[in-house]
Formats: sequence, structure tokens, C-alpha cells
Amino acid sequence: MDRDTAVARIKRGLAFRSDLDNEIVDALKEAQRKREVGLTPPWFLLKEDQPLSIVSLNPNVTIPVDFWRTGEGEKIKLTVPGETKPTFIPRYDLDKAIALFGDVGNGVPGKAYVLRTSTLRFFPTPDTSYTATWSYYQHDQILSTNIENLWLKYAPDLLIGDAGSIIAADLRDKDAVSIFNALQTTGLREAFQETIQRELDDFPLHMGEQL
Repeated sequence: MDRDTAVARIKRGLAFRSDLDNEIVDALKEAQRKREVGLTPPWFLLKEDQPLSIVSLNPNVTIPVDFWRTGEGEKIKLTVPGETKPTFIPRYDLDKAIALFGDVGNGVPGKAYVLRTSTLRFFPTPDTSYTATWSYYQHDQILSTNIENLWLKYAPDLLIGDAGSIIAADLRDKDAVSIFNALQTTGLREAFQETIQRELDDFPLHMGEQL
């Protein structure tokens, strides 16, 4: 579903309003922004196995502009020349990484990485250039033009429900608020049930475990 189709659906829920296009687009952007600060990122925003270039003698790698959060349960995978298996790099707090690895000299940067505001810092400082991959949750494309972003592709009811609720509340339209709240509920269930199901796939459950 593209943005204009979502706008038309929201206008239908507002008793077929023929105006408010700009306001509805702003509400879609606001709804997306709020969803992308939540505690549980949806599965469809995970970017898998993205390349990282670690440059010789530089421990810092700039984080991509669309970065939101690191992939759950996935370490950075470092390719070391001459080795057949990747090295998995664990994440540390900065103080602990410095205490443990700050004085080991230059070498293979596979001991630790630290997530900072705009960079990833690797320990030890790389003695040469390396390639690595990682998975992270992205901030989706903003609906500034008539595109289908990932929210509208995989969770349209949720984003439409969120945005419609914002507009309906501004209009003091209680009936429309109820319509969009119902869409929110359906969309939330569909989007995050799939997220939970993907997390549970291939993981055996044992007696006494809590979901």
C-alpha cells in the first residue's frame, strides 16, 4: 500500500472527508516516528548481514544514518584472512572494554565492540583493514512522497490506525477514534504476533519456560 492509498483510507474513516491531505500525511509521519522509539522493533525493520568496513589503525566505524537498534541476539561477524570461520564480536560497555582490551596493542579487532552515539568502536585497534557484517533495526523511509515504505507494506492497519487516531482526536470525532482504535488493535496484533513467532521459530521450549 502506498502513501496516497493510506491517506484515502484515513479519509474514508473520517466520513469520506475530501480535505486534510497534508494533515493526514503529517499524522502518518508522526505515527511512524512514535512507533520507531518503541521497546520492540517489528521484524520487518531488521536489516540483515550489512557490510562493515574496518579500516587499518582506526578503531571507529561510522553508524549508518538509518540505524535504530542492534539486531537481537546477533553479534558482529568479522572475517579474518586465513580463517575459514568468522569471528563473532561481543558487545561491551566502553569502560569495561577499555579496562580489558585497551592496552593490548593493535591486532585483530575481534575482542569487543562498543556502540556509541554515532560510531562503533572496536577493540583492539585494527592492525590492518577487515571486513565484517552485522544486522540492525533501521528507521524506515519517511512518507514524504507517495511511496510504499515497510510499515505500509507489512503493517498498514497499524500505521493507518495510529495516524487516523491522531487526526480523529484533533477533530474531536469520537466515532472516527473508535474506528481507528480498532484498526490499531488489529494491526498491532498482526505485526507483533509475527515478530514473536519469528523469535520463537526453531527455538525449542522447555517445561517451566515463560513466554
